[in-house]
Amino acid sequence: MKAVDEKHYSFVNLYPNINSNQSKFGTKDYKEYIDTFDKIFPAPYLSFDFYQLYKTYKPEKTFIHDIPTLAGLRLQTYVNLAYGAQGIEYWSFRGFGSPLDAQGKRTVVYDRLQKVSNEIQNLSGVFMGAKLIAVVQTGLNIPNETRRMGL
Repeated sequence: MKAVDEKHYSFVNLYPNINSNQSKFGTKDYKEYIDTFDKIFPAPYLSFDFYQLYKTYKPEKTFIHDIPTLAGLRLQTYVNLAYGAQGIEYWSFRGFGSPLDAQGKRTVVYDRLQKVSNEIQNLSGVFMGAKLIAVVQTGLNIPNETRRMGL
C-alpha cells in the first residue's frame, strides 16, 4: 500500500476475537490467527476488534466501540491499556454513539472522547513503551492467557 500512497495511514480490520470460530481461521486459536496474518502481511499496525472482557490477547492497537457514557469509555480505554495496547482508536457507526451527528456537528460523545483522550495523553509516560508482563484476574472464570491472582 505504501507504494501507492506513502502519506496516509491504512489498515485492514481483522475478525474480532469474540467471533473466533477457529475453523474459519484455519488456526488453533485467535493468537495464531493474528500472528499468521502478521507474518503474511507485515504492517506497522495490526487492527482487530478485541474484547478483553470476553477473551484475551495482547493487542498493539485496538478499537473502542459504542461509547454510551464517560464511565463506559474509560472502562474500555483503560482495560485496553492494561492489556498492553500502545494505541487507541475510537470507532462508531455514524449516529450510533458517534462523536459527530449526520450534519457533522459535535455530539456529547465528542466531548467524552476528548476528555478521555486528554487523560491518557497525560499518562502516556506510563503506558507508551510499557511491556506487558502478566495479566492477573480474580473470579471463577479466568480468561485465556491470564493467571489467577493469589490472595
